[in-house]
Amino acid sequence: MSEPKLVIYDNQDQPIAWSKFGVLWGSKSDDRLGEFYGSEIYDNEKEVVARLVKDEVLDPVGNCLGYIIEKNVPGRNTSEFEIIIGGFFVGKCHYEKLLAAAALALLGPVLVKNT
Repeated sequence: MSEPKLVIYDNQDQPIAWSKFGVLWGSKSDDRLGEFYGSEIYDNEKEVVARLVKDEVLDPVGNCLGYIIEKNVPGRNTSEFEIIIGGFFVGKCHYEKLLAAAALALLGPVLVKNT
């Protein structure tokens, strides 16, 4: 059984990226943005660009890039993970916290621009 595409949405509920097998792709261009596993997010050169520590997404130096807030969704068997940058809700996904963290780390400027 193959893994479905996992979609990340901006704050307007528009698809902005998708993931499959731990790789993040741009939704419009299908450009490979990077990958994630464990608690780390990597760019295409396999360099660590961020880490998920509890609810915080930290850059390699330890600066906070933003937060991932888990919300239970009534009537669904899954949680929603909200992406917060600079105190603002900028996007979400329904699958896993690390996926939301990868979107924050790899798409942060795009998400903020759409706010």
